[in-house]
Amino acid sequence: MNHLIVCALVSLLLLVPTPLPAGEPLGPFHIRERNPVYQRFLSPRVDTAAVLSAGTSRFSLGNTYTNVFERESNEGFVQNIDFELWTFHLERGYGFGRGWEISTEWRYHETRGGFLDHFIQEYHGLLNLPNDNREDVPNNTYSFFLGPSVGPALIDFRDPVGGFSDPVITLKKQIRKGPRLTVAASLQIKPPWGADNWSSGETDAGLNLLVQRRGRKHHLHLQAAWVSIGRPEAWRAVQNGGFPFLSVALERNTGEKSSLLAQLDWGGSPFQNTGLENLEDDSVNFTVGWRRHWGKDWQAQISFAEDLTGDGPAVDFSLDIQIAKKFNF
Repeated sequence: MNHLIVCALVSLLLLVPTPLPAGEPLGPFHIRERNPVYQRFLSPRVDTAAVLSAGTSRFSLGNTYTNVFERESNEGFVQNIDFELWTFHLERGYGFGRGWEISTEWRYHETRGGFLDHFIQEYHGLLNLPNDNREDVPNNTYSFFLGPSVGPALIDFRDPVGGFSDPVITLKKQIRKGPRLTVAASLQIKPPWGADNWSSGETDAGLNLLVQRRGRKHHLHLQAAWVSIGRPEAWRAVQNGGFPFLSVALERNTGEKSSLLAQLDWGGSPFQNTGLENLEDDSVNFTVGWRRHWGKDWQAQISFAEDLTGDGPAVDFSLDIQIAKKFNF
């Protein structure tokens, strides 16, 4: 309940009338679900309905820090994940003209021990947020295990592990571009080209509908998606064929080329038949932060995301920083 109150208050604050100047829409935050198990499969990346103009390229670099604590078991299945996850991502996009854009994203993941465990417990206590039984585990513990109680594990790493996950290729088409409303659709493909320890070994695909509603100082960004995932033999008994995704972002200009945003992302789970809430429940993330454009070419964003449910697959919190540059060739 405290999570929902904070979410509502922050969103309402963005709607309060102020003398801040109007500007163009800059959002939403280009982020995706950070649960480390989900990194093996396609999770929709929140995107804008805008597209690059013909002949324009965009290079984006980013770094996401994520604190992960998922500890749950029953008679048939065990999940024990406790570490910090660093994700470094590189994206290159290109505009073909006539509303078409293609992009490719690569992500490198590295797990590390939970050096912020004590701070997070104090932070949760200060805000009266759920602690998810963290006090039952020694601080700075590292574990990365998922699998049946009896039989081969699906994931079992005793030491920190790094590697590239599967790349994501996105083809986007702008359907409508108006002074107030912009609409686009995109197809995402995840081929199995990543490292074995971060790849599903199967091809996934997702369809996205992107909508941008422009106001004078306030802007709204919507995204609805369906993801179809390949089912590796070892995971088939605990996976379904796909899941929906929805994102809503409210943007408030703080200048002609800067904005504050509040973003709510909800996603279904690709898992079933485990009996674990922290794996099968819906993932709900609330993200707040700032986006800024410099001139016509430079872009940057910094955002902080918190799990709204406290007991689902969404991670405790994430801090994301990205910077992008456009080029005309």
